[in-house]
Parts: sequence; C-alpha cells; structure tokens
Amino acid sequence: MLLTLAIVSVLIGLLAPALGMVRETAHRLACASHQHSLGAAMALFARDNRDRTPRSYFGRSDVRLPQEMMAATIGTMAPVPDNWEGLGWLSVGAGGYVDNNSCFYCSSHRGNHPSERYLSKFRLGQQRVYINYHYSGDVSMATGRPRLIDQPVSHIFLTDGLRTVSDFNHGNGANRLHGDLSVSWKHDVNEVMASMLPTVAMPASTQPDLYQSIWEAILLE
Repeated sequence: MLLTLAIVSVLIGLLAPALGMVRETAHRLACASHQHSLGAAMALFARDNRDRTPRSYFGRSDVRLPQEMMAATIGTMAPVPDNWEGLGWLSVGAGGYVDNNSCFYCSSHRGNHPSERYLSKFRLGQQRVYINYHYSGDVSMATGRPRLIDQPVSHIFLTDGLRTVSDFNHGNGANRLHGDLSVSWKHDVNEVMASMLPTVAMPASTQPDLYQSIWEAILLE
C-alpha cells in the first residue's frame, strides 16, 4: 500500500505541471474569445456613433491617465460626475452592445479585480468599476485626433490588463485585439512586458511616457 501511494504521489507530481498548462491554455483561448466579442461590440458601437470607438475620459489629451484605462466607469472622482468609461460604454448597463458583462473578465486574472468583485455592481454612482482588459482609447494622446473603428492591423484596440503587474492576466504573454478586429497572442518571452508594469497607482505626470513604452512593447512581434 505504501508503495502504491508513493507511485501515485510521483505520478501526480509529474502530471500536475502538464494539467496546469492545459488549464492555462484553455483560459487563454477563452480570453481570446472574450476579446473577439468585445471587438464585435466595438464595431456595433461604431456603427451607431459615426465610426467612433467608445469614449475614454482618462484617455483625453487634457487628462492623460492611461493607467486608469482598465476602468469601465469613472467612479466617484470630484468634481467629475461618474459616467461610463472606455469599454464600459459597451456594457449591458450602458449601450448593451455585449450580451453579458462577464466577457469583460478573464478567468486567468489573479489580481485585485476579479469578476466576482464587480459583476453585481456594474453600474454608475459608486466605486470605480474595473475590468480585466486595457483600452488604448478613442483619441490619440500624442496627436489628439480621434481613432475610428477602421484601423490597420498594426493598431491595438485593447489587450490584457496593464494597470499594475497583478492585472497582467497570463503572466507569460497577452492577447491583443487588432485594428482589423482580429485577436493574436503576444508571447512575453522574458517577461519584458510584465517587468515594465507598475506595482501601484502612479502619479499622473509619469503615466503617459511609461504607458507609451508599454503599448509599443505590446505591439512589437
């Protein structure tokens, strides 16, 4: 019996890493599916809004808080009234361009913004609601020009959470929604992207330059 238990323990030890990899692969595919759904929702939103993509208060050239563009609502931030933010305009409570708000959340997320924390509170007038995907915005922070839905494949509309390193859902890479609404996987070979992410909320003055570098790293093949 002891020998049998020892053999079983060894087998479990050998199989556990493989099972973990299979589970993470499944989560990664589900995450890509969510991003496909968000891309389709963005296209519907653009159809109703003269080809414009969802508005981002935090992405405005006079605000420039790219670290907060993982938010779905502005939240209680005096003197600015709460409103939908970025991808939150697609939610069931706003435009209703998605069928279910669960598509805003990735099953690989292990940070402070799991779906259980927000799905029952996905509305305005309370704390800021965060999702697990980071939006690049409807306006170029560099030029101030609006971004329309028809973008080249080299443009990235959204990717996995970038607010802090704990929001980087998969650790070894990230899914990306491109300008043509396709989704691809960016492998973070040496955790370069993860190492660039802040650990806490940053001062407003330091955010634009850092996040420009982060988005450039995500874009690179």
